[in-house]
Amino acid sequence: MICTHCHVDKPLEQFVKHRETISGRTQPCKICANTRYVAYMDKDREAFNAHARKRSEKRRRQAGYTPQINTLDRLHELPSGRLGMQCIACLRDVDLEGFYLDKRSLTGHMQPCKQCVGVRQKAIRAHISVEKRVQDNKKRNIGRATRPQNRRRENIIRRARKRSLPAMFTMEERKFMLAYWGYACAICGNQEGFEWTIADDHVIPLADPHCPGTVALNMLPLCHGVGGCNNTKSNKNLHIWLIAHYGKRKTIMIEKKITIYFELVRQRSQCRTS
Repeated sequence: MICTHCHVDKPLEQFVKHRETISGRTQPCKICANTRYVAYMDKDREAFNAHARKRSEKRRRQAGYTPQINTLDRLHELPSGRLGMQCIACLRDVDLEGFYLDKRSLTGHMQPCKQCVGVRQKAIRAHISVEKRVQDNKKRNIGRATRPQNRRRENIIRRARKRSLPAMFTMEERKFMLAYWGYACAICGNQEGFEWTIADDHVIPLADPHCPGTVALNMLPLCHGVGGCNNTKSNKNLHIWLIAHYGKRKTIMIEKKITIYFELVRQRSQCRTS
């Protein structure tokens, strides 16, 4: 690529990258650009530095910055006879050993004192930990949003714990329950789709004093939606609700299927314990 300043054909590595140009590089080359900048600075370096200092002071005032004076005038003798300095944060007279060393400072020590630096670092760490917790919660909420089945299970477990009831319905037991019933409602057979979702329903409601809690032997998948079984059953007794909706003959058939399923669940739990 030919430089527009020295008119010499040079490799692309000698030009600064730039996305907005057609060639993807800036003109002139790095050497010519540096030469031009040095020549511009040499014309009136003092005026340039004064302008830079003025601009820096203006930005500091806008940001609420207060200059930290750390000159030899701050050094004085303490009542103990040792050399000390006033801390700019707590305004206490502290022995020089109470400051961290700093070669760039005129006094050879850094402001503020060690105690104030420790307090500031604790505040920063606490702020970072709060931000980290917020980020972790966001990630957890995103995970819950992408896995609605986990969120539903967490909701029913939380409701059981509020009533001090057992909440041992695991994700593995839920998967077995859905697979057994064909990922459909255990009562009417509605599949999960646009109209209904599959909800985990308590056979004996949590409001019932005889409820065993959120356990596999008390959970059934019911359709949830407009006119769904989970909506109409609510916290009613399963037997009474089945008779009211399906009659005695069909209730016997449904309860027989449910009894066979719970017997299988009981056998699985016994095999695990043994």
